[in-house]
Amino acid sequence: MFKYQLKELTWQEFVSLKVSEINTWPYLPLGLLIQSKKYDSKEETEKALQFYREELYQIERFVELFSEKQKTAMGWVFAAFIGILGNLVVNLCFGPPILPDNYRLIILLLVFFLMLALIILYLKFLPKVSMLIKFIPRYEGFPTGYEQYISHKSCTKHKSKIILQFRRLHELVADFGSLVRLAILQEYLKSCIEKSDYIRISKAWKMDEFLPATFIEVSTKGIKPWIDFHGKDKIKKELQEIVNAMLYARQACSVRMFELDSNEWSIHGCSFLDAVSDWNFKEARDTILKNMLSS
Repeated sequence: MFKYQLKELTWQEFVSLKVSEINTWPYLPLGLLIQSKKYDSKEETEKALQFYREELYQIERFVELFSEKQKTAMGWVFAAFIGILGNLVVNLCFGPPILPDNYRLIILLLVFFLMLALIILYLKFLPKVSMLIKFIPRYEGFPTGYEQYISHKSCTKHKSKIILQFRRLHELVADFGSLVRLAILQEYLKSCIEKSDYIRISKAWKMDEFLPATFIEVSTKGIKPWIDFHGKDKIKKELQEIVNAMLYARQACSVRMFELDSNEWSIHGCSFLDAVSDWNFKEARDTILKNMLSS
């Protein structure tokens, strides 16, 4: 079923692969677990749909604000271009013959290209429309005491034995679940990011290292949206795809939980510990957030 096993991967490889292809035991979809905590699926679905409805409203505001700024930006560009270039043409053509004709042409071309460069810089760096999307899946903690079901002698890594000795298994498991949720978000957003020509993910950050809340800033991308008369329609389409991806990611997270069967932990506990006990979870999360950013 799964293409990769945790024991085969470093954390660097984990964050670069599709998490749906990795056996992320003990954090798996409910259908693959023997025992898990009960939860209200109706409530989780309603929360996801509530975020979705709010984001659909944000899309309309984004497109409306973009349309207003596009009109202002293009108005400034045309006014500056016509004003400066027109004034130069009049002075060169009808003013006193201070310079030979060939020099006048050179000056005219230089001013034209300078104006073009300034307009490109203005459109690339000055106008910007953004919206903030919140990814807040359900927090999943892990109960203490599961060290008792794992044979310490079966673990091969020194770090694994230290975690068991100091009873920090619940912290490691919860940290792993947090990483998987972020990897799920990355997987669902990846195709949208790669296909988007008019919008980009300009920022991605977590409010807290351990809490599940992640924030995504989506902004207009480069010059293309501003010079396309159909830019707002294409922006709306690309935003819709990102918002849909966020909904699917929330749903995928909502059906994942930790395995709570003690016998499963006695069988697979050491394998899991040896696979991830020496992972740098903070750096892994930071890498995923960086990977989300559009080029």
